[in-house]
Amino acid sequence: MRDTSDLAQRTALLSRRSLTKLAITMGAAGASTALQFSGAGAQAADGPRMMLVTTTVEDFERFIKVFDGPSLPKRKQYGSTGATMFHDPFDKSRVWVVFEWDEKGWQNFVSDPEVPPILKTAGHTSGATAAQPAGRFAA
Repeated sequence: MRDTSDLAQRTALLSRRSLTKLAITMGAAGASTALQFSGAGAQAADGPRMMLVTTTVEDFERFIKVFDGPSLPKRKQYGSTGATMFHDPFDKSRVWVVFEWDEKGWQNFVSDPEVPPILKTAGHTSGATAAQPAGRFAA
């Protein structure tokens, strides 16, 4: 049964393992959404805020080189402290990234006028997609 009380707080407490499972499941289903943790209570007591983002790219290897190269200092500039990347096994153009980042830093990053040329160099074929949490469910 869906419980919507204190949704932001409970959703924020999802572990990295739960986010990883979600990324794999959503990727396999071909979803083009992302889960973003933000708002009051979104900071987990044992670690940073987490954000799941997805995009499509022309060439995965090229994307990684830019992600780990020119994109890295920009992400750090806006407070990202790390990222775990997944390559969708069913859609070779889809990439999933679990960022250790808060919403404000993410918004500042995507608003920076120097970022679109970096994304273009990385070969993005769609914008990075983010959405608000839809709910937290037992087991």
